[in-house]
Amino acid sequence: MAGKQRVHAHPPVIAHWRLLAAAFCATALGAAALTLAPSAALAETPAVTLFPANATPAVAAADDSAAVELGVRFTPAVDGKVTGLRFYKGPGNTGTHTGSLWRASGTLVASLMFPDSPETGWQTARFSSPVPVTADTTYVASYFAPHGQYATTAKFFTAPVTNGPLTAPGTHNGVFRYGAASGFPTSSFNATNYWVDPLFVAGGGGDKPSTFSFFVDTDRPAVANWDDPGPIELGLTFRSDVAGTVTALRFYKGDKNTGTHTGALWTADGRLLGSATFAGETGSGWQTVTFAEPVPISAHTTYLASYHTSVGFYSVNQNAFADVGLDSGPLHASAKAGAFRLGAGFPATASVHNYWVDVVVKPASAPAPSASASAPAPTGAPSATTSTAAGGTGGGGGGSLPITGSNAILIAGCGLLLAGTGAVLFLRARRRHRVTFVA
Repeated sequence: MAGKQRVHAHPPVIAHWRLLAAAFCATALGAAALTLAPSAALAETPAVTLFPANATPAVAAADDSAAVELGVRFTPAVDGKVTGLRFYKGPGNTGTHTGSLWRASGTLVASLMFPDSPETGWQTARFSSPVPVTADTTYVASYFAPHGQYATTAKFFTAPVTNGPLTAPGTHNGVFRYGAASGFPTSSFNATNYWVDPLFVAGGGGDKPSTFSFFVDTDRPAVANWDDPGPIELGLTFRSDVAGTVTALRFYKGDKNTGTHTGALWTADGRLLGSATFAGETGSGWQTVTFAEPVPISAHTTYLASYHTSVGFYSVNQNAFADVGLDSGPLHASAKAGAFRLGAGFPATASVHNYWVDVVVKPASAPAPSASASAPAPTGAPSATTSTAAGGTGGGGGGSLPITGSNAILIAGCGLLLAGTGAVLFLRARRRHRVTFVA
């Protein structure tokens, strides 16, 4: 007797309906992926600003038609990039507006032009390339209003204002400068906010520098050769957030500041810690001398770096330290950080002028964020919602749909649909096409 054979009936209708169900699920999942997975534009990290997107000033247009540069001092808590600037424009604030990003020393880092628009409210423009900025270093974002009528809110910066990684210090902020053309704003009045804002994106700063200074090589004094001949010691008072060593001293030299120059590092009470003679000087520009042995310094302790010139004609920015100092990473120079002494020796007389003396510090450990950068926001200050990332979850390079939240429900539902469709259709087909056994 021949063995029994099982014959399975598998009509094309089952396969057809399964394909339809699979196509439905694929379409649904594809739509979800398009809806929930960030596009290339949304995947970019959104910029953080000091003020909320919908913030408005107390006075949209001040009764002042003079040309003026208006700005805000700010400090990022982490390395990152400033991608652009914005300012609040009220009625009457007409003409061509330029925006600028400055170092706290007054060096222009980057500039841009705002689009000419009749609209009032927030105006935004972006730099041609994002500008790298360093953690715990103060910068100034500003714009030029050729016909005044700028936005204001008085007594806004009576305390630091913080949003995410950005802090606007609560002392000597905002800032302004009157003049027929754009220039570095240094004056301040009544802690007024002039509603200028940087667009900041954290990250991308690269490796931390191994040493820190207050000035970069592109920084230049307002006056390279002050008309004051005669021997003088010129200095800068500073402190560091971390312990470390002073490896070198620097000063900016005008072409009339000739002769031999010596550099010195002092304690706040005048004890000499180390000295060295500058060698191989150039005719002008930044001059550097390296100590034979790095000089140890303690955290949160005041020191003074100086250099001596026998002919005078030193570099200076008048009143640069009248109300505000400098911050660079873990290094800080407060107001009245300048120092001098006629002749040679410890420059004990404090000054509001910047004499362009600098120090090179190598931290013993990674610098921590300064207190101002982590200060809590005052009541009514911008909320952290302005730094919320857009675009939702996921969106990696593989393009897969993340199995979270509503996505998981959708995937599970489609799985049940496919399984259920197959089961129902198979039972219907089985009733229509019975399985027979042939002897």
